[in-house]
Amino acid sequence: IEEIPNPSVEGPKTTIFCVALGIATGVCFLMVLLYGSSEPQEMGYVIQPSVSPLLEILWFLMRSRLLASFLLMFSLVCLVFYIICIMATSSRMVYTFSRDGGLPSSTTFPQTTLRYSSKISVLNDLS
Repeated sequence: IEEIPNPSVEGPKTTIFCVALGIATGVCFLMVLLYGSSEPQEMGYVIQPSVSPLLEILWFLMRSRLLASFLLMFSLVCLVFYIICIMATSSRMVYTFSRDGGLPSSTTFPQTTLRYSSKISVLNDLS
């Protein structure tokens, strides 16, 4: 947030926009899954799936195993990128907080390694 011009005004706007965007896309995703698989006689494949419930629902909605597998792999790749983003964000927040002396072990977190020029100790402690 420190790099954004006028952070006291733009920071909360950005946070609220991100939360609203996540809620909107999550509601759309859940509506597609719930309304797309709403036939009661077809719900047996979701309750006792052969592979995974999400893949079974996507197979039923798309009528194509290839497209359903692609959508499932797309969501898994997004999940991997999301995990990397969370690790990068939390390590930067811990580094900044410890640099300012806000953590009990503030002397070990803000140190950078000479070999990688990064804060490896923060990433090791978070994982």
